[in-house]
Amino acid sequence: MDYYPRYPDKLDGAYCSACHTIKQIADFKRLSNLSQARAWTKNPHLKRPIEYIGKVCNDCQARRKPSEIPPEELRRRLTNEGTNPLKIEAIIEQRYAKGKAKRKAGQLKAKKEKYAQQYDALLKPLAQQIRLASEHLRYAIRSNKTAEYIEHQQLTLANLRHQRDRIREARREARDPTSLCASTQNPEQYL
Repeated sequence: MDYYPRYPDKLDGAYCSACHTIKQIADFKRLSNLSQARAWTKNPHLKRPIEYIGKVCNDCQARRKPSEIPPEELRRRLTNEGTNPLKIEAIIEQRYAKGKAKRKAGQLKAKKEKYAQQYDALLKPLAQQIRLASEHLRYAIRSNKTAEYIEHQQLTLANLRHQRDRIREARREARDPTSLCASTQNPEQYL
């Protein structure tokens, strides 16, 4: 049986064209910002925002987060609202610093991803060399080798670990792996 939903003759609410539902009028009421209220009333000295009824409900209304507002637009808004100029400058400086830090973090992440394979190619053989050197050192200690031989093995192991630490530090800082010196590029030849 075909039927159509019948809406009441007198609506107690309004129809939201975004989510296609009928909601209470209270769900459509919101406050304008101060610059909107001044433009609508053509009164540049207005001190309060105006309540108005929107075309779509408050849940569907697209809102920009304060963090998405560009610093210069934020400066204009705060100036129009009559905020103290010193406070405005502090907020804007903080916003620029936050943006700079975010861009720097993004660049660092991109560089880390770019160089990840090259660093893995450097660190895997180095880990194997460290394991072999530590096994040689343990063997030398157990088999009563000379003190000079044991000292040489300890020095070799310390050098390999130092190289590994330098490579890890360079990876944390997302430096180009080709900028590292030759001893970190090819650790096998220095054993």
